[in-house]
Amino acid sequence: MRHLKTIIFCISVSFAPFVVAAAHADTVQQQCADQWKTDKAAGKIPDGTNWAKFYSACAARLKMASTGSAASAASATSGTTGKPQTSGQQTPGQIAAHQRVKKCGAEWQEKKAANKLPAGAKWPQFWSECNTRLKAQGN
Repeated sequence: MRHLKTIIFCISVSFAPFVVAAAHADTVQQQCADQWKTDKAAGKIPDGTNWAKFYSACAARLKMASTGSAASAASATSGTTGKPQTSGQQTPGQIAAHQRVKKCGAEWQEKKAANKLPAGAKWPQFWSECNTRLKAQGN
């Protein structure tokens, strides 16, 4: 019987952080949902803002408010702390790669519309050649 109590205690302790985190997440989601409804009814939601974007910003605001420390918020967003970057930030390499994708995509569409693609051309091969060329040019 003593071992059974020990096992039950260990299991309950190991799952406690997940239960607390889930309860906190529900609270944040409910707070953001209430704010969304209020702002939407008042016409304060900017054009192009959907629930996902609003929720991300709202949850970040609530997280910063709960920590109560502007210094920790600044260090978390600066990327100089050695911590992983948040999902909203991109490294210079990611930004450059995104720009190359856009440029190559535009070239592909132009050539495709003008019927100037080589016979049998496929996007992956075109992308590879275009990406290599733009990298060599320093883009």
